[in-house]
Amino acid sequence: MAKSRTSELEFSREVAQFLHGKLAAEGMSAITVAERVKVLKDLTIGPDRDGRWRLIAGFQQQDIVFYSPQQCIPLADFQSSMMRIDKYDRTGQRSVVIPLLICELKLGSSVNTHAMITYSSISAQLKSIFPHCAYYFVMDTNEDRGMKPETVLRHSKALIASF
Repeated sequence: MAKSRTSELEFSREVAQFLHGKLAAEGMSAITVAERVKVLKDLTIGPDRDGRWRLIAGFQQQDIVFYSPQQCIPLADFQSSMMRIDKYDRTGQRSVVIPLLICELKLGSSVNTHAMITYSSISAQLKSIFPHCAYYFVMDTNEDRGMKPETVLRHSKALIASF
């Protein structure tokens, strides 16, 4: 029987270490696997709180992201006087990551229909900006999720589901 994880953070660390090891074994050192990376999720043009019309960039923190550091955009190059980015630069992340693959990780007890709908929507938004990016929903559980397979299929169309 697989051991039960106590938190998504523990699950995230285990998965990231496993995936990093797989990439290293395949000689794919140009690809980075990182945890809790902010990825551009949406762009909106509208008035900000000062009444100025600007491009407003929204970012979403992702559990695990595969990317090439050579393809990142320095934050200074991404920003302009016409752009507003809130809370992004408080994280210490100094570039806009171009994701190749994203893994959203969940423990089975935290997954319900609402979560499936939410992450499917996030996946669709991310894919509208990064159409080449795969988005996996990875769930670790030995528990009965209480969701029928057809429910998972209906609510996860924008996801590549891994159970």
